[in-house]
Amino acid sequence: MNKHDLYKKFIPIACALIGGFFVGGIFLAICGYNPISSYAAMIDGIFARPKYIAQVIIKSTPLILTGLSVAFAFKCGLFNIGAEGQYMIGVLVATLVGAKLSLPPVIHFVVSLLVAVVAAGMWGAIAGFLKVKFGINEVVTSIMLNWIAFYLYRYIFAMPWLHVKELDASLAIQETGRSTILQGFKNTAKGKAIIADNSVFSDILRSDPNWGFFIAILMVIFIYYLLSKTTKGFELRAMGINQETSRFVGMNVSRNMTLAMFIAGAIAGLAGVLQVTGVPPYRMNNLAGFEGYGNEGIYIALVANCSPIGCLFSGLFFSAIKCGSTTMQSKVGTPSEIIKIITGLIIFFIAISFAYKLVVAKMKQKKECRCKDDDK
Repeated sequence: MNKHDLYKKFIPIACALIGGFFVGGIFLAICGYNPISSYAAMIDGIFARPKYIAQVIIKSTPLILTGLSVAFAFKCGLFNIGAEGQYMIGVLVATLVGAKLSLPPVIHFVVSLLVAVVAAGMWGAIAGFLKVKFGINEVVTSIMLNWIAFYLYRYIFAMPWLHVKELDASLAIQETGRSTILQGFKNTAKGKAIIADNSVFSDILRSDPNWGFFIAILMVIFIYYLLSKTTKGFELRAMGINQETSRFVGMNVSRNMTLAMFIAGAIAGLAGVLQVTGVPPYRMNNLAGFEGYGNEGIYIALVANCSPIGCLFSGLFFSAIKCGSTTMQSKVGTPSEIIKIITGLIIFFIAISFAYKLVVAKMKQKKECRCKDDDK
């Protein structure tokens, strides 16, 4: 991709981001809040302390991965609306393996991750299989699978061998099955001495760092490499561009479709694994509704223009403004709901830019057809 194509692709997104914050500022002013003070407080909540920066990185992990899941499926010509359910399957299976199995450190986490990721991938593959076998649109089946995953989660959560009534939560994942960094070290005498002498290090450790973000980066690189540098990735992208042409040249579209939904489901499931194993309280919670990571993944993929690398920065951006909104609310009194308005505006402006491109392309196509008819 040359520089001109890169600018054409990302300038509309940059304009949408600026437009979202600008119109959001107008809303703030109308409601009686100072936009400059509010946005300054938001920036403080992102960059003022090492702990805040670490928190942004930690909270970005599930956003990056659910966005990557949606973006990958879209690159393959599929709409993965089921990332929410796949995420929940990842949380559920990782909790079962992490809480119930007793394995050595590292091995325990790796086993939990692999089993949960495969389970979530198989959950995603159901939608692909139903489309291949019966022609059922993956949007319909993935939405239905979200609800099945939700009630399966609640059913297993209520089991007496997993549910802790006093906490209204599940059993906690054992320490050997967690993805935390230096949690044991900071409680030792040497760890406490080092923390006492280093305010930055001490501040970062208060945010409970884990390996999730690094694993998310590796997954982004893997998906980028798969789509851009491998034969299978070429087949998957070709399927996304034109399924009939892919069939004509001998590609197994049915198998690739199921595989694409398996990979998309596995990525969303990985988000659930890293969240439950890396973020306190390391257990399943009693959910009254969806947590929303799957839905957030859709607009993260949209803002990233379905680029794997773009999902990394898009996830970090939305994590930052979510974390910053908390400080904005506590310092200035600005309602944190303004972030939802800004997010909606950003998506609205991006949708307008995409619609504009489609209209221009159709007008150009009609003009070319007229020119050809006149030549005849």
